[in-house]
Amino acid sequence: MSDCDAVDDIVTGHKYTKTEAEAAALALKAGLDTDCSIGDMLGGDSVRTRYTEAYQQGLISEKDIDQALVRVFTARFELGVGDAGQPRARLRRLPIDHALARRAAQESLVLLKNDGVLPLEGVRRIAVIGPLADSERALYANYNAGITDRIVSVVAGLRDAFPKAEIAAPPGAQIPGDGSTIPATALRSEDGRPGLSYRLYVAKDPPRRVGTAAERMAALFSTKFPTQPARSEVRPTVNEVRFGGRDPQSVERQTWTGFVVPEESGLYRIGLRSSLAQISFAGEELKGTPSDIGGVFARAFAGRRTGMAAGSIGGG
Repeated sequence: MSDCDAVDDIVTGHKYTKTEAEAAALALKAGLDTDCSIGDMLGGDSVRTRYTEAYQQGLISEKDIDQALVRVFTARFELGVGDAGQPRARLRRLPIDHALARRAAQESLVLLKNDGVLPLEGVRRIAVIGPLADSERALYANYNAGITDRIVSVVAGLRDAFPKAEIAAPPGAQIPGDGSTIPATALRSEDGRPGLSYRLYVAKDPPRRVGTAAERMAALFSTKFPTQPARSEVRPTVNEVRFGGRDPQSVERQTWTGFVVPEESGLYRIGLRSSLAQISFAGEELKGTPSDIGGVFARAFAGRRTGMAAGSIGGG
């Protein structure tokens, strides 16, 4: 599967081909089975168009298409998603060959210099410095189904390998977006109930989904919505992030408002990873713009176990 807009980039960024049809044919013949396009997520039709044109121009054959389809559906059936409507929770957890995974990790390392420190033997104190030292989320990366087998962070792995050693993990620096989702137990609605206040607004005059992805995103940002929501209720957490609406031609705006109640005192970071959303927290607003595709907006706050910090999230 391509990174989103990677096939577009073959022609628009790298200028390797002259047309999208040529770029699509090149990618498909090189082994690409699924083409991800942000424009199509926002209602465009570039993927269908470029592969149709590639076929009509004789750049790809039915055999090329069949090969990609066979591989895609084989993977889906092996993962237990032969039925397109099957709930994600029923996906099978595939067994992981831990020995093979460890070997792959070891052989992927590049040691620039070893002045005799390695291998570590008999050490009593180890410091692992960096904000991702004990992060499991960083090892998942951003493309995952959330059902991976046990994840072992760098610090956890060292603790397994050196059970008698004292291991410290000072963060050193902070990186926005490397944390986990705020647990539902730490959220309160505007009236104090568990969860967040959810509101759904549907545009009466949605913009036409034409032009480039950036132009469509800019149009969505300027869309006018009614003041009264079409739906209003309390939900356990933010769980409705998606492109577009239930009706492919509709444009929706969803908001979640409430409080964060830390389970213990400490310093926390709260943020948002999005390209069509904004977040307001403790009176400070951080906005995304059409150019912030996949942008991360975050800030730190001191949370006390007995306190509540107000925040709201709005999504297009």
